[in-house]
Amino acid sequence: MSLREVFLGNMLETLPKVWKTKKGKTFHYIVGIPDSAEIVPRPTLIEYIKLLKNFSNTIFECANKNSIFFFLQTDKYNKDPPMWIDKMFYISQIAIEHGFLPFCKKIIINEFKPNDSSRSVYTNLYGFMKVDKNIYKRNQEFMRDEIIYNGNKTWINGFAVNAVDLCVRFIKKNSRVKDYYIVDPFIGEGSLLAVSDLYGVRSIGIDIEKEKVESSRKMKITREELDKFVKFGEDMVERLSK
Repeated sequence: MSLREVFLGNMLETLPKVWKTKKGKTFHYIVGIPDSAEIVPRPTLIEYIKLLKNFSNTIFECANKNSIFFFLQTDKYNKDPPMWIDKMFYISQIAIEHGFLPFCKKIIINEFKPNDSSRSVYTNLYGFMKVDKNIYKRNQEFMRDEIIYNGNKTWINGFAVNAVDLCVRFIKKNSRVKDYYIVDPFIGEGSLLAVSDLYGVRSIGIDIEKEKVESSRKMKITREELDKFVKFGEDMVERLSK
């Protein structure tokens, strides 16, 4: 059974409207804010930074004290000429302004290239929430397994389904309230909605592109398929660490 709700529209306008209709409910977020190349017309660097801040501010405004946030972001701004932007620097500023502090950081490797120090092959996963010592203590074992080396852990091919699976499991275990939605304001292929269905969690997706909205309504993943994704990533990490 599908537990998802999908909306077509600009998230800056649509997310606040959806938030108002769910008055009293908690929104948890798993977000990948689009890179500049995914925005039409393509913004300048200054325009993109402003847009990044607006996106982030809207997300943290449509939340309450119980909300948990995960951001999965690459730093790439442009390919030619090479230019980088630390998205999480700006997102963190907005999070702290709203009283949410970082509680985890991971580095997810999308593509492994030996002896390549290029930053283009990784994605940051940052988590924000209201700091609660009891949650840290209750999840000490989980956090030690998942977050090592001062908060960083390398995942190979971990983006998309693997990363969403980790985030959904964390939210299910740590949400302070039972009545909540997991929200993706930029749904892409709909991985979050499919994984949330698998765990029996209500989800909300928003996108400005009609094709993405339609495809994300239909996307499904089975437990067997999810287990294969996770096992594949674990096997690659084990081989590369030998």
